[in-house]
Amino acid sequence: MIANIVANYLVNKGLISVEQYSALFDELSKVRAKLGLIAVHEGLMTEYQADTVNMLQATMDMKFGDLAVEKGFLTPDQVQEMLKKQGDPYLSLAQALENMGIMKLTDLDHLMKRYQAENEMSTSSIEALKSDDIERIVPLFMPHDADDYKDIVLIAAKTIMRCVDNNIYPLKAYYADEVEALNGALQFVDGNPCLTTCFCGDGNSLLDIACEFGKEDFPTVNEDALDAVAELINCINGLYASAKSAERIRMELFPPEFDDCIEGIKGPRMLVMPMIVGDKSVNLVFLIGERIEFI
Repeated sequence: MIANIVANYLVNKGLISVEQYSALFDELSKVRAKLGLIAVHEGLMTEYQADTVNMLQATMDMKFGDLAVEKGFLTPDQVQEMLKKQGDPYLSLAQALENMGIMKLTDLDHLMKRYQAENEMSTSSIEALKSDDIERIVPLFMPHDADDYKDIVLIAAKTIMRCVDNNIYPLKAYYADEVEALNGALQFVDGNPCLTTCFCGDGNSLLDIACEFGKEDFPTVNEDALDAVAELINCINGLYASAKSAERIRMELFPPEFDDCIEGIKGPRMLVMPMIVGDKSVNLVFLIGERIEFI
């Protein structure tokens, strides 16, 4: 998730092209953070020292860690700890950007400070982003008074990642009484309190979700495609209802509804979570205590 957020930010700022965006994820699929980059990030070595060891590696058949220990830059215990961090999502992203000649780790760190300032985020929030932990990241994009929605939003995000696309990422959520859309699917869940969950979008924005979850190549967002989206909603709400049953809260799922010709949806103070799935923006909408209706 951190890779998608940073890559999208780089594109929006004109720092990388759309082609580089795609190539970055190809690089990420095969890269692991090098010990030199990790040592610099952890403040254990300077860039000069790391470069010195890298140059020595070109002439000597020795591992980076062994050479760094021999030169007195690192201890064996430090090398062992660094090896555990080679799969760190943020450091892997930094390594991929460096491998592609886009920017070095220090440049990425400066970029994250810029992102932090522009989005008015705390240092702890940035550390949560770097962790790539969905349970820490999703709440960062929710309104401060949306605690009641945290469980259903996290269940939805995890289910989408598991069943549709592992590379989704959220945008800033907000409250609204109406949302414009051309098509959508929703499901009402009766309980105390009740809940409505909805996916809605414009044109073919829901197509990737429909095709991936429905395991079928739908030509467009027609009723068959929306039926697949509705089944995904049913899955999300089913998991939510199961979790609530552990709290002795009984919930009843009503049959999902869908429509491929609407003007939007409405409901009092709905929580709207825009989300990038594939390369499309979709609206994931929730309303606790009331129904959402198609317009």
